[in-house]
Amino acid sequence: MVTGSPETSRSGDGIRVLGGWRVRAGLVAGLVALALALAAPTVPGLVEIVYARGLYPPLVTGLASVSGLVTPSLIDPLIVLLAALVVRAGWRAHRALRPRGRLVAAAGVCVRVASAAGAVWLVFLLAWGLNYARPHPARLLRLGPPQPDRFEPLIREIGRRLDRLRAELPEDADGVVLIPPDLGAWDRHLAPLEAETFASLGLPAIRAGRAKWLLSSPLSRRWSVSGFYGPLTGEPTVVWPPAPASLPFVVAHERAHLHGIATEDGASLFALLTLWRSPRPTARYAAWLSLWTSLRLPVEGRHPGVRRDLVAIRRHVERWRGVEWRLAWRIYDRWLRTQGIREGARSYAGAAPLALQYLIDRGLPAPIASAGGEFLGDGGEQLAPVGRLGERPARAEPPGHGKEVEQARPAAPRDGDDPDVR
Repeated sequence: MVTGSPETSRSGDGIRVLGGWRVRAGLVAGLVALALALAAPTVPGLVEIVYARGLYPPLVTGLASVSGLVTPSLIDPLIVLLAALVVRAGWRAHRALRPRGRLVAAAGVCVRVASAAGAVWLVFLLAWGLNYARPHPARLLRLGPPQPDRFEPLIREIGRRLDRLRAELPEDADGVVLIPPDLGAWDRHLAPLEAETFASLGLPAIRAGRAKWLLSSPLSRRWSVSGFYGPLTGEPTVVWPPAPASLPFVVAHERAHLHGIATEDGASLFALLTLWRSPRPTARYAAWLSLWTSLRLPVEGRHPGVRRDLVAIRRHVERWRGVEWRLAWRIYDRWLRTQGIREGARSYAGAAPLALQYLIDRGLPAPIASAGGEFLGDGGEQLAPVGRLGERPARAEPPGHGKEVEQARPAAPRDGDDPDVR
């Protein structure tokens, strides 16, 4: 019997480890994804023109249109399927290469897993992930430098508007605000408003997709997650049951991700802008309540209903929270940092100073009045079309703008604080 030389055997093992063309294609895809992930953040302007305003809108419109044909969310089973395929690829490699020795089998498993992960990573970046490299929302909206000296009177006015709206809203038997939990109705109401918001700001407006209940809600509740955007299916999803007074904001927040706003502070900011356009007092109340919560200000002196709502939200989170929620959030924090979000999960707190500066630059939402000049009985917070709020002229950002924004942010949440919208 003729046996191959050691050199031939080692060469054969190497070929077996690398596998066929599919495995090699996955490895190449991973290298391309790595190159994109490293290069894109260095050219945010190019990403904005070529991807965010060019490739992304028709791509996500197609994905959202297809996923919108069915009622259940598709992102949950898709994630499970992709994870199963990665595990299957590794297991098959282990079985095929085990006779060659443990080292060869282990190398084959690593190569197969890296190949599958590389392909998924590239698809994620092309489907949505490159939006992380867009210019910061402050630059997209051409916000001026922070003016902390003007925050205090603005915050007082926000508190007054919050109280005024809350005083007129219906309550349940426990004195908590009643916001209908009809996800479909809220999605149909907010989708065109959000598209109008983006279009009026000169940003791509996605007029497709529908918000859905997340199939994995029981698990997401344990992790203190209230919403999730499915980047591979173009699906804004919401966890059931939603926290009191939060559903309109969560829907608007996740739909902002659909429009290509990847950062959490940016998604929350655009959610506020959308809700301020709504003629529904419950929508505007959800916006002001979320902003007040993000500012992490005391509730003393606020309307009793506001205090009851905040207590109800906290109890809701604590009721469903699992012991593993901190670990889940540490993992998510690391993930955000790998995408260039230096603050990680604490970036949610950045929405508050952005919203305050927007209101300083453009003015507070104008009241809605009837033909006779009277308020429509709901507090009247309705954002006038952006073009009538004194658009700032396009200009270069002032030196040190990014640094000043960061310094002006409110204190980041401490470990153990309740998260906002995820």
